[in-house]
Amino acid sequence: MLKMIFLFGLILCSFVMTNAQTKEDSLQIIQTGLNYLEGWYTADTVRMDRALHDSLIKRRVIFSQDVYKLSEMTKLQMMEKTKVHKIVPLNEQGIRITILDVFGTIASVKAESKGFYDYLHMVKTNGQWQIINALWDKKVLK
Repeated sequence: MLKMIFLFGLILCSFVMTNAQTKEDSLQIIQTGLNYLEGWYTADTVRMDRALHDSLIKRRVIFSQDVYKLSEMTKLQMMEKTKVHKIVPLNEQGIRITILDVFGTIASVKAESKGFYDYLHMVKTNGQWQIINALWDKKVLK
């Protein structure tokens, strides 16, 4: 019986270890979040482009006059908005990136800044982490 428990534990550990993120993945995921938020606050389309997957859909639920509406943006729309965004100094951006979960080539991340909360789904393709889904809202709720 003890041998069976040991074998089960060994199998379980090997499964967990094969799906755990590496330090390099963690650093790349954080950098992707920084490229996204700092790219936005500095109107840097190169960094924003690096952060966003071509299939990005960015969504926000808006409540107005007793009706919920879903606002959506594509990567192209986000890139256009980034180009014209007002530059905010780094010390006023209030950026914090938190990795919530990673499994293989997918990750869930919370990106917080002075004005926004974003929940990001990232995917690793061709060795690069990019945001494929974003659900966001303004920090100041009315």
